[in-house]
Amino acid sequence: MGDGTIINTDIINEVLNKDSGEIKICHKLKLQFLRVKGNERQKVAPAKALFSATVAKAITYFTKNERASEFFLLIDKFSDIVSSKVPLSCSDKPLKSGFGIEKYHSEQTAILNLMKKEIFELGVIGKKSLLPFRKLSSYL
Repeated sequence: MGDGTIINTDIINEVLNKDSGEIKICHKLKLQFLRVKGNERQKVAPAKALFSATVAKAITYFTKNERASEFFLLIDKFSDIVSSKVPLSCSDKPLKSGFGIEKYHSEQTAILNLMKKEIFELGVIGKKSLLPFRKLSSYL
């Protein structure tokens, strides 16, 4: 990340190891979500379970890594905005309301702008050149 924070599988492994009791916080999170291969990488369900508000809270609780938690929560909010299906959401996730609803427009816009910034600043360890997702974000 732009601020030097490293987010990798170690964080999720730590959450999974510490969340192994009889009562789990992240009951949808599975170790196999970190080891997807081939076409499995295109499935939405594992990504949605991984980058969720629940996992973000668990990261804070188990690892105390606030920055990683903020990133996971940002992805969750971003996916709510870009996958909205109804004009006005009646769930506990108001960002799932259609983009531009006056009540949520400023928050949705702020999240989209923050996501653009995060993507542009995101790096991959061992890669020095700009990867395609960063090249694209510079056009947005």
